[in-house]
Amino acid sequence: MGFSVSHVIETDVDSLWRLFFDETVVRALLRDLGDPADFKIVEQHVDEQGLQHRRIECWSKVELPSIVTKFFGDGSYTELGCYDSVRKKYSARCIPKHGADKVGTSFEITASPVADGRHCSRTIKVENTVKVFGIGGMITSMLERTQRAGHEHSAKFLNEWIRAGRG
Repeated sequence: MGFSVSHVIETDVDSLWRLFFDETVVRALLRDLGDPADFKIVEQHVDEQGLQHRRIECWSKVELPSIVTKFFGDGSYTELGCYDSVRKKYSARCIPKHGADKVGTSFEITASPVADGRHCSRTIKVENTVKVFGIGGMITSMLERTQRAGHEHSAKFLNEWIRAGRG
């Protein structure tokens, strides 16, 4: 089941991508979300077509419902992503450390200029796949609610960051 969200970010497209790849900004966002999550970029390279690939190990210390931990462990995952600077698009899939045969998320982030050129529209398309008999729909709904709230929060956070002159 998939969904998409769009937000106006108060900066140009190239500046948005600089913020997206800035580890300081991402860690500040996680703190602002109240999530003691962290990540480590374990691999990053640019291929012969100019695509920027990266592998990120992600984990969270947020307490998850017992039904979730039963199937998916502590929520840690690997993000395999690729940024195309020509198309201004980041595509990734998230592979859980536990239960990868039962759940997965893929997403695509694009950015396009808004009329004035000083703002951009960030669109995130998400596809969650959950294969757990009887409760798959409930888990999919929980994932979508959490992801939508996180994307909304990140847009507000980025705009506040930009307004404060930090980005």
